[in-house]
Amino acid sequence: MTEYETIYQKLFAIYDKHRRKYKSNPKSKQLCCMWSSNRLPDILEGTQPLCDIEKAFGIDIDEDLAIEFYDMHLDEAAKKIMEMRRDLHSAETPTEKDCCKKSVIWTLTVDCITGNWRKVKCIRTIEIKSNDSLYALHEAIQDAIDFGRDHPFEFHAGRNYRNCKVLYYEIDGQKCEYANFSTTLEEVYPLPKSCKLYYHFDFGDDWYFEIRRSRKKPHEPEAGVRYPRVIEAIGDNPVQYPPLKDDFEF
Repeated sequence: MTEYETIYQKLFAIYDKHRRKYKSNPKSKQLCCMWSSNRLPDILEGTQPLCDIEKAFGIDIDEDLAIEFYDMHLDEAAKKIMEMRRDLHSAETPTEKDCCKKSVIWTLTVDCITGNWRKVKCIRTIEIKSNDSLYALHEAIQDAIDFGRDHPFEFHAGRNYRNCKVLYYEIDGQKCEYANFSTTLEEVYPLPKSCKLYYHFDFGDDWYFEIRRSRKKPHEPEAGVRYPRVIEAIGDNPVQYPPLKDDFEF
């Protein structure tokens, strides 16, 4: 039996187990049939069908990937899982582990998902050294969106920005080693299962940024290039403070 056939059989067993709970769902072999068509959860990530798939194949499925899986046919999903498993195996080869010890360049996508004055989409793709600290990432994000570094902040890992499983925090607005800001990105990743990394800036206006590590293979730093650096920008910078009108009342 080929690797694909083994994955397909296991996946079909999970699909059939959950599809049978909803008799009205067709036998279409679309993964969406594992959920009720009348009561689809607001967040797919962490639901039982996906947890079963994660456990069976040793993979992590975040919300973006969960939405992809929801729209897939069994055949597509089996091929996707096979690809993910091979990527995981490749990422664990001794060559890359040795490379990481020397510090390599990671690609992070920083997505402004909410904030008191957020009006437009704002996504920045940042290249940063794998041994840079969370404080360095804070500085890079502030530079990337032209904010003023004038409020406390924290990083946390969770299923979504409202959920916190691991907290990396700041004390009295200072960079404190004992407050986990000397923690490097290599020490933060891999994140706990099914978690993403979030950056929370300004506990009043509540700017939240979702940070995703690209599956792009890490690479050696380029000579003469200063890191961190922004390599792609989607959307304008968010307005940290709206302009005050003359008749503004506090």
